[in-house]
Parts: sequence; C-alpha cells; structure tokens
Amino acid sequence: MIYSLSGVLKHIDLNFVVIECGGVGFKCNASVNTISQIGDLGDNVSLFTYLAVKEDALELYGFCTH
Repeated sequence: MIYSLSGVLKHIDLNFVVIECGGVGFKCNASVNTISQIGDLGDNVSLFTYLAVKEDALELYGFCTH
C-alpha cells in the first residue's frame, strides 16, 4: 500500500495530478477540491493516497486530508 506521496508537483489536469518523487512521476487521481488546494506547478506537495487494485489496473487516488 502507498500511504502518501511527497514531492514536486509536475502536472495538473482536470481529474489528476502528477507528483515526482525520487525521479518517478506518480499519477494521482484527485477531486476538483483536492486539485484546487494542492498548490502550483513546481511546489513541494504532499497527498495521502489510496491504491485501488483492480483486475486490469492499479489506480492511485490522492487526498489532501485523511
């Protein structure tokens, strides 16, 4: 399980953000509320996460609070 991510905010989209941690960019699906609170591109940010394990996918969801 991935409990949280901390790193540099590299990309912001309508439904997800990308956080670079140790040279790896993690795509985190997020709500509009979370995306509006996270910060600006290039900022150091942190998100709590939930890893959804499905038959055909692994999806990471990010939240500002837990």
